[in-house]
Amino acid sequence: MKNMLSIRELVSIFGDRPRNTVEKYKVFSVLMPLVEIEGETHILFEVRAKHMKTQPGEVCFPGGMIEKGETPQDCAVRETCEELGLSKEDIEILCELDSSRNSAGSVIYRFMGKIAYKTLEKINLSRDEVDEIFLVPLHFFLENEPQIMKVDIGPVKDYRELYRMHGLEAYEWGSTETSVPVYRYPPYPAYPIWGLTGRMMQNFVEIIKQSKEI
Repeated sequence: MKNMLSIRELVSIFGDRPRNTVEKYKVFSVLMPLVEIEGETHILFEVRAKHMKTQPGEVCFPGGMIEKGETPQDCAVRETCEELGLSKEDIEILCELDSSRNSAGSVIYRFMGKIAYKTLEKINLSRDEVDEIFLVPLHFFLENEPQIMKVDIGPVKDYRELYRMHGLEAYEWGSTETSVPVYRYPPYPAYPIWGLTGRMMQNFVEIIKQSKEI
């Protein structure tokens, strides 16, 4: 019989193989840039270019996909330099923050960094990726709770024929409810900070409040 494999052969295939995951996912890294203005900490956000295929016009942090052989920190710095037109010397990495996983299963590493206020004069946006940047003072997030949207995640309707084909139409798939925080900074009402970026900010603020008992 063809394709007969012994247990010993299976162990030789899988035993020393580097571990991965069953599901395929992408790995990204972003930078949360902090800018201090007259002693007050601000956070820099980008507005994604409206012609981009994914999340056009959404608010985000500088970042992108980690390239082969690149560390998450190196990626965060490289992407920030490319998108803002800065050099590595303009960015000071302060620490790594909590990572995230989006609805597609991708992993997003996150770093907190510092950009000097005077460096903002040098910024030359990559118009292929960024339409605009804006600053929000940290105290806004500490003093204002986000609005929470509830979103249901369930099976895709277009696949119902396949469910029937395989006898799965009677299976109770159910759905998952997820919370999406939304911050809206009054000076920039057209740029809500929500989705993954909103979750990152909510996480950031919760940790600060817990440490300071605000």
